[in-house]
Amino acid sequence: MDFAILWFENQLRDLVGQIGELEHHISEAGFIPKIVYQPDSKELAKLSARQENFHEFDLVVVDWDLDGDDKGDEVARQVRRRFGFTDIIFYSGKKPDDLRDMVKQKAIDGVYCIHRRDLIEKMIQRVDYVVAGMSRLAAMRGLSMGVVGQCDMELKSLVAEAYELVDRSVREKAISELDELVSSGQKKQMLAYEACGDLSARLDSRAISSFHLWKLAMMLIKGNPRFTKERKLLAEYDMEVLKPRNALGHAIEIEREGQWEIQIRDAGPMTSADFPKLRKAFASHISNIKAIRALLKGD
Repeated sequence: MDFAILWFENQLRDLVGQIGELEHHISEAGFIPKIVYQPDSKELAKLSARQENFHEFDLVVVDWDLDGDDKGDEVARQVRRRFGFTDIIFYSGKKPDDLRDMVKQKAIDGVYCIHRRDLIEKMIQRVDYVVAGMSRLAAMRGLSMGVVGQCDMELKSLVAEAYELVDRSVREKAISELDELVSSGQKKQMLAYEACGDLSARLDSRAISSFHLWKLAMMLIKGNPRFTKERKLLAEYDMEVLKPRNALGHAIEIEREGQWEIQIRDAGPMTSADFPKLRKAFASHISNIKAIRALLKGD
């Protein structure tokens, strides 16, 4: 949920109003503004290590005239070398063409050169561009899963802590209330499902889960020699797609030993290094299901 900016600037008092405007814009986009200010490059090595391990910053902003002997073009060169392809905005009261000449002399790729008077306007445009990418459906699905997972963890802790503070009668009422909520939800889903007339309505019912669809597909192509190879892969769908999806939907990220660790209840730890394998499995199963559909149509 954070939109994080690393900002090298030693005259923040001149930018207070503009920074407030930027933070408001980020908040209005639905993200939490996180701006880390640095007057010089002294902490750059430490910050670059965090960026490498945690990909903490979405944008780096560098003023040309910093404290001491630091100059923005040299800071931007170090940032590019240490921060990979993270976006950099380089600005000052000088003409943008002068800034571009500095960038060219330092052989720094991928730097946006901006006059100070246009800084916030251009930063807001850049934020909008990045947010647009984050607003694609797949990204929003992932974000929603992460947020719900974190809220679930917090709510479980809240309920457990509150439970310990109330007397016995309230505890008994809480257990009864939870049992009733679960039972009532199941009954409502079943009643809605029983009202469905045909297969199409049944498949659209909220009572039908991803697991049900998978089991039904396995049954319908069972024994057909045309699907032997595809059905063998489809048999792994629950383990390779559904279970990881469910686990990630209720997971949170924590910092541990210089990297993000994915903490999942009742499961072993996972890190971002495990994600390529998951993505490959996801892609393989999408292709496999499409291949089965093509075979069904005779393609």
